[in-house]
Amino acid sequence: MLLVEPFFQGFTKKPISDAHQCTEVLLALSLDSRAEVEAVVRKAVAAGATTPNPPVDHGFMVQHGFADLDGHQWEVFWMDMAA
Repeated sequence: MLLVEPFFQGFTKKPISDAHQCTEVLLALSLDSRAEVEAVVRKAVAAGATTPNPPVDHGFMVQHGFADLDGHQWEVFWMDMAA
Protein backbone atom coordinates (compact mmCIF):
# COMPACT_ATOMS: atom_id res chain seq x y z
CA MET A 1 0.00 0.00 0.00
CA LEU A 2 1.37 3.42 -0.90
CA LEU A 3 0.32 6.20 1.45
CA VAL A 4 1.06 9.91 1.79
CA GLU A 5 3.18 10.62 4.86
CA PRO A 6 0.53 12.29 7.06
CA PHE A 7 -1.82 9.31 6.63
CA PHE A 8 1.03 6.82 7.03
CA GLN A 9 2.02 8.51 10.31
CA GLY A 10 -1.36 7.45 11.71
CA PHE A 11 -0.20 3.80 11.65
CA THR A 12 2.88 4.26 13.84
CA LYS A 13 4.11 6.19 16.84
CA LYS A 14 7.67 6.11 15.49
CA PRO A 15 9.03 8.98 13.40
CA ILE A 16 8.90 8.56 9.62
CA SER A 17 12.40 8.46 8.16
CA ASP A 18 13.49 10.58 5.21
CA ALA A 19 14.66 8.12 2.55
CA HIS A 20 16.75 10.90 0.98
CA GLN A 21 18.87 10.94 4.15
CA CYS A 22 18.95 7.30 5.25
CA THR A 23 18.04 3.86 3.95
CA GLU A 24 14.91 2.44 5.46
CA VAL A 25 14.30 -0.47 3.06
CA LEU A 26 15.68 -2.00 -0.12
CA LEU A 27 12.93 -3.32 -2.35
CA ALA A 28 13.91 -6.08 -4.79
CA LEU A 29 11.83 -7.26 -7.72
CA SER A 30 12.64 -10.38 -9.73
CA LEU A 31 11.86 -9.95 -13.43
CA ASP A 32 11.53 -12.38 -16.32
CA SER A 33 14.43 -11.25 -18.53
CA ARG A 34 17.52 -9.09 -18.85
CA ALA A 35 15.60 -6.84 -21.24
CA GLU A 36 12.82 -6.37 -18.72
CA VAL A 37 15.32 -5.23 -16.08
CA GLU A 38 16.56 -2.41 -18.30
CA ALA A 39 13.03 -1.55 -19.49
CA VAL A 40 11.81 -1.09 -15.92
CA VAL A 41 14.81 1.11 -15.03
CA ARG A 42 14.30 3.19 -18.20
CA LYS A 43 10.62 3.73 -17.33
CA ALA A 44 11.48 4.70 -13.77
CA VAL A 45 14.10 7.22 -14.93
CA ALA A 46 11.63 8.65 -17.47
CA ALA A 47 9.22 9.19 -14.55
CA GLY A 48 11.87 11.08 -12.53
CA ALA A 49 13.81 8.35 -10.71
CA THR A 50 17.60 8.32 -10.53
CA THR A 51 20.08 5.45 -10.87
CA PRO A 52 22.48 5.55 -7.92
CA ASN A 53 24.45 2.52 -9.19
CA PRO A 54 25.37 1.20 -12.63
CA PRO A 55 23.91 -2.10 -13.85
CA VAL A 56 25.83 -5.24 -12.86
CA ASP A 57 26.01 -8.36 -15.05
CA HIS A 58 27.14 -11.44 -13.14
CA GLY A 59 26.57 -13.69 -16.16
CA PHE A 60 23.88 -15.76 -14.45
CA MET A 61 22.20 -12.66 -13.00
CA VAL A 62 21.69 -9.05 -14.04
CA GLN A 63 20.82 -6.39 -11.51
CA HIS A 64 20.10 -2.69 -11.75
CA GLY A 65 18.07 -0.32 -9.69
CA PHE A 66 16.70 3.14 -9.16
CA ALA A 67 15.81 5.57 -6.41
CA ASP A 68 12.22 6.78 -6.65
CA LEU A 69 11.09 10.37 -6.11
CA ASP A 70 10.79 9.76 -2.36
CA GLY A 71 14.34 8.37 -2.19
CA HIS A 72 13.40 4.70 -1.78
CA GLN A 73 15.83 2.34 -3.47
CA TRP A 74 14.44 -0.35 -5.77
CA GLU A 75 16.60 -3.19 -7.07
CA VAL A 76 15.38 -5.06 -10.14
CA PHE A 77 17.06 -8.25 -11.24
CA TRP A 78 16.86 -11.27 -13.49
CA MET A 79 18.48 -14.57 -12.52
CA ASP A 80 19.00 -17.66 -14.67
CA MET A 81 17.55 -20.24 -12.31
CA ALA A 82 19.30 -23.05 -14.22
CA ALA A 83 22.66 -21.59 -13.20
